[in-house]
Amino acid sequence: MTAETPEAGTSNTPGLTTCAALTASGRRCRAMPMPGEPFCLFHSQQADAKRIMADARRAGGLARLASLKPTGLVVKLDTPAACKETARQALQLLADGKLDRPRCDSLVNGCTRLLDSFALGELEAQIAEIRADLQAVKEADGADEG
Repeated sequence: MTAETPEAGTSNTPGLTTCAALTASGRRCRAMPMPGEPFCLFHSQQADAKRIMADARRAGGLARLASLKPTGLVVKLDTPAACKETARQALQLLADGKLDRPRCDSLVNGCTRLLDSFALGELEAQIAEIRADLQAVKEADGADEG
């Protein structure tokens, strides 16, 4: 839709019941005009200014979040204890408003995956140890029989 200036005399016409803006197809917008104005809330110049300001505020907020650098966050991921501490710090920074949710979610998710990997590695090591012990028992039994 495009907002065009109404024809002379239509902006204050008491009988005006629809917005003075024209759609892209050339038809008049069917919304009710704002009191004392020829345009509806959507097509009003005042509404355009408010939308522009809201967009600017939103963009400024996003830029501020993007520029946040978590202070004091030490990312160590080499041990299960270090992963747990990194996740704890990220959650605390989120609670303090020093880290945005997407970054916190990424850190905590990564730490959780690493902890799962560490647990899997420990299980694999235990299985290998049990297999070695079993092999040693089998060899000892074979030596005793011979």
